[in-house]
Amino acid sequence: MKISENYRKLKKKWNEQAMTGEVKDVENPLFVFSLTNSNLLKNIAAGKLDAVQLAMLELESRRESIRTYFCYNKHGRRVKVTIPD
Repeated sequence: MKISENYRKLKKKWNEQAMTGEVKDVENPLFVFSLTNSNLLKNIAAGKLDAVQLAMLELESRRESIRTYFCYNKHGRRVKVTIPD
């Protein structure tokens, strides 16, 4: 399986955002797997592990939902927003 050209372009964009501080490291998709064991990454890349399912399990254990987001209101307070089904 090849890496899509779109993701190569996104990698360049995310790298630039990391360098300028535009995006925090903890929110940068480039670093999602930075601490993941190479054997696990190989299993994900080979389709033996489903990263989406793993992410959903992790969100469930955190009592979060893929429909739940955090943003900041006009007063700078962090608020939780849930998008209805």
